[in-house]
Amino acid sequence: ADGIDDSLYSRQRYVMGDAAMQRMAAARVLVCGLDGLGVELAKNLALTGVRLLAVQDSRLCTAEDLGDQFFVTADDVANGAARDSASCPRLAELNPYVRIERHSGNVELPDESLGYIAEFDCVALVGASVDAQRRVSAACRTKRIPLVCAAVHGLFGCLFNDFGDVFQVNEPAAEEPREEFVASIDAAAGCVRTLDGRPHRLCVGDFVAFREIRGANRLNSGQWRVTATPKHDAFCIEAEQADLAGYECGGSFVLRVQPVQLQFRPLEHFLDGGPAAEGLSEALVMPDLGKDRAPLRLHCLHLALLRLGFNASAEALASEALACLRQADTPTPEDAEFVRRLARAAAAGGRLQPMCALFGGLAAQEVLKALTAKFTPFRQWLYLDAVELFGDDAASTLPTLTAGAEPRYHRLAACMGAGPVEQARRLRLFLVGCGAIGCELLKNFALCGFCTADGGRLTATDDDVIEKSNLNRQFLFRPGHIRQSKSLVAADVARRMNPSLSVEGLQLRVGRDTERTAFTDAFICRQDACVNALDNVAARRYMDQRCLANQRPLFESGTMGARGHVQVILPFISESYGAQQDPTEEEQVPYCTLKTFPQRIEHCIEWARDKFESSFACKPALVARLLDANGNSPRNIAKRLAADEHVPDAADAFRYLRQRPTSWPDCVQLAGKKFAKYFIHRALHILRAFPPDTRLPDGTPFWSPPKRPPRPVALNANEPLHVSCLLSLARLYAGAFCVPIPAGSDSAEFVAAMLPSITLPEFVPSTKPIETDESKSRADATADSTAGSNADPEAVLALFSSLAEPLTCQPVQFDKDNDSHVDAVASLANLRAAMYGLDTVDRLQVKRIAGRIVPAIATTTAAVAGLVTIEMLKYIRHRPKPSAQPVRDANEQLSGYRNCFLNLAVPLLVLSEPGPCRKQPLPGGRNFTEWDRWEVGPLSRSATIAQLTQQVQQRYGLTPSMVCQGSKSVYIPMLPGHRKRLQQTLLTHARVNPGDSYVDLTVMYEPDASIFRGDAATDDDIETDIVGPIVRVHLSDE
Repeated sequence: ADGIDDSLYSRQRYVMGDAAMQRMAAARVLVCGLDGLGVELAKNLALTGVRLLAVQDSRLCTAEDLGDQFFVTADDVANGAARDSASCPRLAELNPYVRIERHSGNVELPDESLGYIAEFDCVALVGASVDAQRRVSAACRTKRIPLVCAAVHGLFGCLFNDFGDVFQVNEPAAEEPREEFVASIDAAAGCVRTLDGRPHRLCVGDFVAFREIRGANRLNSGQWRVTATPKHDAFCIEAEQADLAGYECGGSFVLRVQPVQLQFRPLEHFLDGGPAAEGLSEALVMPDLGKDRAPLRLHCLHLALLRLGFNASAEALASEALACLRQADTPTPEDAEFVRRLARAAAAGGRLQPMCALFGGLAAQEVLKALTAKFTPFRQWLYLDAVELFGDDAASTLPTLTAGAEPRYHRLAACMGAGPVEQARRLRLFLVGCGAIGCELLKNFALCGFCTADGGRLTATDDDVIEKSNLNRQFLFRPGHIRQSKSLVAADVARRMNPSLSVEGLQLRVGRDTERTAFTDAFICRQDACVNALDNVAARRYMDQRCLANQRPLFESGTMGARGHVQVILPFISESYGAQQDPTEEEQVPYCTLKTFPQRIEHCIEWARDKFESSFACKPALVARLLDANGNSPRNIAKRLAADEHVPDAADAFRYLRQRPTSWPDCVQLAGKKFAKYFIHRALHILRAFPPDTRLPDGTPFWSPPKRPPRPVALNANEPLHVSCLLSLARLYAGAFCVPIPAGSDSAEFVAAMLPSITLPEFVPSTKPIETDESKSRADATADSTAGSNADPEAVLALFSSLAEPLTCQPVQFDKDNDSHVDAVASLANLRAAMYGLDTVDRLQVKRIAGRIVPAIATTTAAVAGLVTIEMLKYIRHRPKPSAQPVRDANEQLSGYRNCFLNLAVPLLVLSEPGPCRKQPLPGGRNFTEWDRWEVGPLSRSATIAQLTQQVQQRYGLTPSMVCQGSKSVYIPMLPGHRKRLQQTLLTHARVNPGDSYVDLTVMYEPDASIFRGDAATDDDIETDIVGPIVRVHLSDE
């Protein structure tokens, strides 16, 4: 879209959409207050791309600001700089499209004229006094300007929204509605059932639109209200029986999103009404499932802070908060202790830095909602606390902190005590990933003082380099860093935030290839904790397995657009990442659907991506490999073939090379032939096999949704999509076959002019079967299609004898940032969609799906990183001493920790206690958890598998039945040849490097009925081998 820099905003566009992005680019925002929370809020707004960001905070920078205000430097403190003057130049570096202004006003002055508020589209107040909040709120109400208030006091944070009496949300949720198919319609009941039992995800009051319904044709027009949802795969609509009568088959439906109007109460209503204010219970968001009384407690404490002032004593704050609470409920002893702890941290001047990061992300997203009317705002109060961090050794006031402690850590020490702060400074951490979450975490670690004292060490690794699209949310990076290492730059910038930070950046990927060199088991065991900041499930699972094997804590996190998650994984206490199925697993689509019967545009894009890989990456790579093995000489290949020598890949290379173009017009001609093959001949072949009137054995029409009959697409020079397809394919063929493109001919006009001269091949009916079996895999279908398709040896020899020398072939790997590549996939996908009567999509959506781009926005990233750091601080405060025995009763240990799932679009923020690690039964009445590890040995490197099984039996009383190493089978008796392995050496069948002192194995044991309790064991249960804990076999050279 015009005015949107896709190279910078591409990931965010997939979250917000172009309409919202354009509204943001025209918006003006005022942020009042630049403490640790205010700078987080301002940073996120600058990254997301508002037009004007004005900030005001004339308070002088202090040494304590170095602990949470990341744009304040020691020089700013020494020079007596104001927070806003220090921050503005650094905010301006974040985004060239955002104008940063230091606003001269001061909302804290009682006689300040607030007329300037009318110049802004939204106002955000951070840590403001009650008088300032009242005056700004009244001014915003008068001018109908949305107001967002946020603050962090000690160990808790709060957020308040007021978007006016009537605020319309145009797009309440982030996810695009998904089309689902109809299996049947019961006209009498007005009930629609989905195909294959798929969930409809509808609610009463929703509206749906149908299409391609056969019989009940009236359903295909208009929108229909959902009146009931009796089952996950059935819903009822508001319709007359006549509207539904006559339904035959097929059809699909999609949710039609309706705008939602919300009403907000002014801030004064809640300040004046206190805990008895009308509507307060509905306005208090309940985020923590384990703290149902916390929102009201925190609201009363917040009101006490506003009434008494931020300099009030802890005792006065607690007394006022409990008196406030009594107006709504009778405080319990637990209420009193909860309030006392938080009041002490707040009165001491504490401010938890990761809580600032969390609320900075949340508040920024609320501002964006006010500006764009996209996504549903919180209504209206959100509170979160980390009372578990409080320590009675925390100082009552800042001056009484431990003598000699650095002022930058005073606010953190006031919250949790000087002892835990010193522990944090001596941490050894391994951070995996230095992208969006990784940058935020590095910032949090530096500000909180992690790894800053003797013995502390932070190792951060990422093998990626910085791209322009990263700058939109990976805020440690600047344009001058593009193409440099993410980990090295991030480590350097974090070190500048805190010169005491001991951090090493590595340009290495975690995986099998580095676990025996850089990231060995010994390295993992030296860490106090590992932290994941990864964007893919495979890497998360790998790190999860490494931490399990070495019994180290892991803090897991991730984001996808407005959604995010945090998981706390503690040895012998909580379940691992792998214990639950990741919700982002992609749906498996049958191969025949992708190949012949696409149902959605996503299937067409996947097909187009496959065609790209096959034609321009895999086949050219095969040819290049063949040529490289034969000196790039086709004649050498011909000589070997003439001598009846077997030449690997020659026949497959022949199929690709026989169409080789030698000029740019040849490339265009070849592109035209592919057009005919994909969009004319394929359609005719399918229709010849399954004519339009084909019926299944039960009489049901074969061609009924989700199956759609294809229609041949006639090549037309006046169709821009057709020309774009030929141009992009011709460019790729020219690149693969190293054909130069003459100046002036690489254009749509040249290709369109050539179209009349292109000779399309005639359709020749084929006997090749069409796969309809949805259970068949891609590998099976590929094997069937290539069976019996060997090339004629004489034709192969003739081709290689005729090819000019030297011959080169250049594979082309799909690059989502290469316009030609995206153009090729987009044109192929949309032409296939048109052939099947599916809706086409714009190029941006094709790029996202084909490029496997993960939507991302800075607000979610900041919130998730703040949550992770809070949980890490809890671990630092409560972790067992090194000499402590492993924990066996996990429930009490878990009660203070929180996993989190959030979706800032809905909005949804749910904190819950981590799941405990489950105990698995073993024969003989014993049990184990996934964290347990059995040790055997040392065994000689010449020891047999039988000796291993004997030692396991002697030490643990169980007889091994099978032995594996990861996915490698070491000893499975039912496999051919495995029984004789018992007398063979273990190292013959297990992967062990010469320097390894141990090997980890998965051992299975024969079950017995004693392990099945409650329900009776079935025969299948008793016959299934039981997987035990990992067995670490220590090796010796003797």
